[in-house]
Amino acid sequence: MNCTYKLINSTGENSIHISYHWLDEKDGTVIHFDGERSHIAPSLLPFNHREYKLKVISPEKEGKYRLRVTLVQEGIAWLEELNPCLSEDAIIQIKNHDLKNGTTSSVSKMVKRMKSLVKNS
Repeated sequence: MNCTYKLINSTGENSIHISYHWLDEKDGTVIHFDGERSHIAPSLLPFNHREYKLKVISPEKEGKYRLRVTLVQEGIAWLEELNPCLSEDAIIQIKNHDLKNGTTSSVSKMVKRMKSLVKNS
């Protein structure tokens, strides 16, 4: 949900992208912080919501993880650090066969909708 008066997209200087962090499912320890970037296209209009596809690379070990999907404004900040509601978590089970297939999006469940709230600057 874009709860701002600003258009959100992945164009221009300091563009905003969808990204993610992998965390340990139990204690929240960061496994991988700087996830792949996915473009926000088409643009997300103010006070609207939309679903976007994400490119996700799974952890190298089998197990249960917390996938935190968030927004990053390049060269500025990870936006969930400004406001925790700027991210959405999902518990993901990575299985051994996912790893053997070498897929770059081997997650058994994907976040279907995320909040795209961006703080007005």
